[in-house]
Amino acid sequence: MSEAITHKIPVKHRLDKHVADVNVSSPADGQVLTYESATALWKNKPPTGAGENSWLHYRRAGAYHGPLLSGVYMNQALTSARMHSFPFYVPTTTTFDRIAIYVYTAVAGSECRLGIYGDNGSVYPGSLIVDAGYVSCGTTGLKELIINVGLSGLNWLTMLHSASGIYFSGIHYYYGWGLLGSSAWGTEVPRAMVYINQAYGALPNPYPSGGLMAGNVAYLISVRKA
Repeated sequence: MSEAITHKIPVKHRLDKHVADVNVSSPADGQVLTYESATALWKNKPPTGAGENSWLHYRRAGAYHGPLLSGVYMNQALTSARMHSFPFYVPTTTTFDRIAIYVYTAVAGSECRLGIYGDNGSVYPGSLIVDAGYVSCGTTGLKELIINVGLSGLNWLTMLHSASGIYFSGIHYYYGWGLLGSSAWGTEVPRAMVYINQAYGALPNPYPSGGLMAGNVAYLISVRKA
């Protein structure tokens, strides 16, 4: 009767044999260990082709892109000192050079502040990425601000207005990318945005807690792909 014999190699010897083939530098969440044939080394890198299979990867350069919604075009008045934020997903890092809204009915002396927040990990706006400044809502038409920001993952396009009675172009929201869901399917319009009362001024950082989710109307805030 034969007896199996197991020979254990000390951990140190096993590591010493292969450590020269590994080059890990400043590892970050989500990275994977990838073999690089050009250097014959294993390195930490983002997953190959991350986001390439998503239809959201394809956005035309030089065009504006905003919340993923469908519905009937309409115009809607806003309440003063209220901040609205809309989810905006970018599968792979993409540079945007403008942020804009469209004023349909102006209010003399009024303004709207525009910016972008990152997600806090719980499908809610978190840290401020960019406060782009403000546009005048005292006249009608396209109002845009220059930005230079690379976005990836889930972000929140945000607007904060100074006065009631401004009408912005929007969508009477029927369907869309439903990451905000609804509280009871069949009895509530799917939610399209987060909103919260906020004194007009520079955008707060981080985003205030306690925001509410709502549907029905989504305002057309968008960013332009560089």
